[in-house]
Amino acid sequence: MDLLFLVVLGISFLFFIFLGIKELVSKNSKKEFCVVCASIFLTWVLLLILNSLNLFQNKIIIAILIGESTLGLFYLINKKFKAMEIFKLPLILTLIVLGYTLLEGFTYSNEVLIFLGILWLFFGFIFFFRKNITFRKFANKLVECCRNF
Repeated sequence: MDLLFLVVLGISFLFFIFLGIKELVSKNSKKEFCVVCASIFLTWVLLLILNSLNLFQNKIIIAILIGESTLGLFYLINKKFKAMEIFKLPLILTLIVLGYTLLEGFTYSNEVLIFLGILWLFFGFIFFFRKNITFRKFANKLVECCRNF
């Protein structure tokens, strides 16, 4: 059977399981979770474990699923912390590096981490001075980078 079909089938199966769990949990709790996100997350975690045991070799599928989770996390963080919207670029780049690290370990140079640190500091500086007339326009451009497209 085709590997991609099995993964899609597995995600679909988990979707309906989590849908039932969500129905049970929501009756007794105000806790909410995204059924699609949970299904994809659990799938790539299981595939990553199987990969580490040399039982699953297709890192492309795992990378796509991790990418979906990191983007979902990016949107969730931006939604929950509106005041921090200015940090979109360093946040998404950090999540990309974390996703890469999950798959390949720390196989990259220190320059990646140094650059991310500098980027976070730069955006932090702009965030700190965003009310200043000199920085306000630039700060607004950073926040509005993905709007109206």
